[in-house]
Formats: sequence, structure tokens, C-alpha cells
Amino acid sequence: MNRKEQPLSSQFIKSVSAQLGFSYCGISKAEFLAEEAPRLEAWLKKKLPGKNELPGKSFR
Repeated sequence: MNRKEQPLSSQFIKSVSAQLGFSYCGISKAEFLAEEAPRLEAWLKKKLPGKNELPGKSFR
């Protein structure tokens, strides 16, 4: 599958975000952020996300 065939290409997402009224839409590569990981882990251990379980799921 090449980039033009991808159903949610960057250009499509940026176009939809503009239609929804966002003035800017940035897309970045998802990767492990070694420098930020210890701060995230400390934040999760303090239970700062409250009842929101989503931030911890991607960290495990």
C-alpha cells in the first residue's frame, strides 16, 4: 500500500481538521521518548490522571 492508498493520510487528516475549524494540524512520528519516560512514569504513579486510564495503558 503506497501513501496515496492510505485511507487516513496526513493530507486527509489535515484537510478534515481545517474543515472542522482548526487553524493548525501537526502530525509526528510515534516513537519512544526516553527523556520524557521517567517524568510520565512519576506522573502516573502519583495517580494524576485521576480516573482516566488511557495514559497508563500506552506506557506499560
